[in-house]
Amino acid sequence: MAIVLEGEKKNIDWSFALGTVVVVGIVGASIIYLFFVSPETVQQLTTPEQRTLSEFSKTSFKPEEILNSAAFQELRTVAPLTSPTEEEVGKINPFLP
Repeated sequence: MAIVLEGEKKNIDWSFALGTVVVVGIVGASIIYLFFVSPETVQQLTTPEQRTLSEFSKTSFKPEEILNSAAFQELRTVAPLTSPTEEEVGKINPFLP
């Protein structure tokens, strides 16, 4: 009776490895083409809403102009600020009957 001390050799699945390399290559090539070779292609893919948003994000925000404006000074609170009573909220301890 012989005792085998060697483990079983694992075969490499070359079709899976080749497929993975091809997919990574295609994705890498498309990223390089879109963002570095012709970046105007990416700009064509943006929607008008994104263009409007990018223009809006370039505006500067000056809160002192808003707070000191006449229109802001004329604003008044029309809703009363009240806090709910205990009857409206519920029991203090919900586990008591």
